[in-house]
Amino acid sequence: MAKRGSLIVLMDLYVCIVMVLFLLLPTDKSIAAELKMDPYLIMREEYNDNIFFDSSSSRKEDAFITRILPGIEASYRTEQTDIRLSGKLQQSWYSRLSELDDLDQYYAGSLKYTLTPSFSMSGRAGYTIDSQPDRDILETGLILSNNKRQRQTYGASGTYVINEKTLSSLSYDYSKDTYLDTIFNNSRNDIESNAVNLGFIRDLGAFGPGPLQGRMNMGYNRYRYTGTTVDSYMATVGVSSDLHEKWNFLIDGGVRRNETNFTFLSSGPTGFVERDNTEKGWGWVVQSALSYKASYGMARLRLSHDLVPAGGSTGVTERTGAFLDLTYRFTYELSGTFSTAYIRNKADRGDFGTIGIDEDTYYFSPGLRYAFTKDISIDASYNFLRNKDKRDHTDAERNLFIVQLRMQHSLLD
Repeated sequence: MAKRGSLIVLMDLYVCIVMVLFLLLPTDKSIAAELKMDPYLIMREEYNDNIFFDSSSSRKEDAFITRILPGIEASYRTEQTDIRLSGKLQQSWYSRLSELDDLDQYYAGSLKYTLTPSFSMSGRAGYTIDSQPDRDILETGLILSNNKRQRQTYGASGTYVINEKTLSSLSYDYSKDTYLDTIFNNSRNDIESNAVNLGFIRDLGAFGPGPLQGRMNMGYNRYRYTGTTVDSYMATVGVSSDLHEKWNFLIDGGVRRNETNFTFLSSGPTGFVERDNTEKGWGWVVQSALSYKASYGMARLRLSHDLVPAGGSTGVTERTGAFLDLTYRFTYELSGTFSTAYIRNKADRGDFGTIGIDEDTYYFSPGLRYAFTKDISIDASYNFLRNKDKRDHTDAERNLFIVQLRMQHSLLD
């Protein structure tokens, strides 16, 4: 039944993407356009020696996991319009713990339209239903249970060229995480966020071997969860530059002002009563990246620190992250990859609500890829991850081995 259900969802996915594309396409055949539709299929086998990241060796659960990931990416581009749609399913089967078998779904779309040479607008949307315990950990460092989550994201933005040296942008983004399992239907882990950002980029002229751009951003974020509202205001300045043809860097830094309003239970003469509390504070914000790209490989280093949502955990956390990704092509067919990261999530109790968090996560992952053709490749990788919970004084480690075969083919070539 699970296989049949996955096939039906996949067919519906293909039909919907094709219908949306044809509805959005202009009927004027004189318009030069580029249309792509690329379906793919990934077959993956994994061995995970600690599925729930348990710190006790006696309670660790291990299993072989088979995953089938069919998907499709489609795009339509003209001089004025850029439409992108994608959808992916992930059916998972566990050799043990069959109660974890599930179908995850991922859908996304974006539309960009250039009204004039100086002004363009764009919109984006995404919808996800997922349930894997490690679904976010490589980006957030947070461990979740297998509770099913529904995530909705929407956004809109506009860019305007003020003059030949200055570009401005305004954006709005909305996201909401809803946990669907019965045990969490009291919404205590749900989180909703709204974000507005105004940015400016200014050409500062030549700087050493490449041009330099000045950057300025001002933003407002509101997070709502578990009777708690966090309002955050930030301002950053920074620079970016393309150094030669292979190197580029970006760095933004600034300050953040946050205000948290939450309700907590306090004992009184007649028992426990709800009381409101407000906490205010300052923080700092950093977003930076250094990247190198050549015909034989690439390298990218990212550093960040900011106040971010942490649905399924504390609601909001201060997250510090350092990420390094390397790719090297040994031959045309064979390439190697290496990724490593350090992620810290920190929120003292009372800063952003009634729950605190203090966790460090480390991981590294080497891998190899062999491309038989441009459409067929096989990957093998290993991932080691350690999570250190400083509040509970526990350490959890996981070893994950992955082998996957990817097949893809463009329908319109």
